[in-house]
Amino acid sequence: MDRLPTETIHRIFALLDVADVKSLRLACKSFSIIGTEYLCPSIVLELGLDPSHKLRSIVSQPGIAKGVQSVAFYSFPILVSRLAANDCFAQINVGNNGVVHDLIHGAFVNFEYHYLYFLHALPQLPKLRFVNLDMLPYVNHLEPGLLVLHESLPIVTVASQPFKMLLRVLFHSGIKLEGLTTNFLDWGFFDSSPDELESLWKPLTDLKYLRFEFHNRRLVQLIHSDRVVTRCNAILEAGALRNHLAQLAELRTMDINFFFTTITYDIHQMTASWSTGLPLGWVVPHEFTWPYLKTIRLSYVHTERHEMINFLSRHKQTLRVLHLSNVTLLSTSWLILLADIRKELRLTEAHLCGHIWGRYEITEARAGQEQHWPMHQISSALHDQVNEYLSAGEEDVSGMGFTSPEAIFNAIELGFH
Repeated sequence: MDRLPTETIHRIFALLDVADVKSLRLACKSFSIIGTEYLCPSIVLELGLDPSHKLRSIVSQPGIAKGVQSVAFYSFPILVSRLAANDCFAQINVGNNGVVHDLIHGAFVNFEYHYLYFLHALPQLPKLRFVNLDMLPYVNHLEPGLLVLHESLPIVTVASQPFKMLLRVLFHSGIKLEGLTTNFLDWGFFDSSPDELESLWKPLTDLKYLRFEFHNRRLVQLIHSDRVVTRCNAILEAGALRNHLAQLAELRTMDINFFFTTITYDIHQMTASWSTGLPLGWVVPHEFTWPYLKTIRLSYVHTERHEMINFLSRHKQTLRVLHLSNVTLLSTSWLILLADIRKELRLTEAHLCGHIWGRYEITEARAGQEQHWPMHQISSALHDQVNEYLSAGEEDVSGMGFTSPEAIFNAIELGFH
């Protein structure tokens, strides 16, 4: 065994699960040394389970830390800075002589400590390639009886700060990720100077898997919400997101979710309405193609069918998985788009989810009428049939009961009425 090339031994260990790695390390001294690197390929850190202690025990053993490739951090609040949160704590109606205030403030100090230690430890994980950053909403989610007052939180970048902190650490450590998933980002992440964005984006240029979830859903109480959305929309319309996505030449999976509310506020009442999300053109560079893109998941975007099918058709050589959720066609028909998807693409998996909006076109019997299919209200069996139709390509689907998009949506309308 000692005669085996070191590279071959590494390849063997890379194929094994942790239990088999532990067993194989017993074979000889060289296997024991090399196998140390494969004892902990992934780390899951959870608040409440002393994540700093777990991480400290790993980074204190360089042989083990060297092999960590994936870290998932569950779940910390988006306010990790006491400086950002102090005004919030000061304005909460705490009662009980400040007892609740002390508990909440102490919890954030604890959260901040764990997150900052997590960032401190990242440079000691040289082979890190995947990060899952799972963020909680802010204070009043942790303590349901408390209301965060309107002026208490920063205007734009509350949720973006921890993500920016992560990218800065990765940039200065020279770590380049292949996979990233994060949620509860506000769009203020892109409200930065071009130089700052370039440095923040460098750790991501080798990404193969990307999941971004942008929304202001947890900022409903802010009287400034409309102004925030307006400002961020202007930034995204100018190309902040699409220009940076175009730099991800290795991308295999793109999963992007845009969800926000618009707020109407006066002294007597405040109402919220759901948005249709962002224009597809703010996300996808014009006529751009990712050469290896296999999976597309888009939520809360609006577009027209010709723009959507052009985007999808540019990737028909590689695209195999398509998930569309809460997608709105502003003045064109889903019936025509579905026929185009089935004709142009060769999908192995397709999902149509959430609220689907469109409008019948002049060539259709119900021209001008609105299309609205709440896919979550139909039966799972019918939902599966719709998805099978989309992924069938040119195959005969008469056995499914559907021979056309019209047949699908006749069934859908019967299914939820």
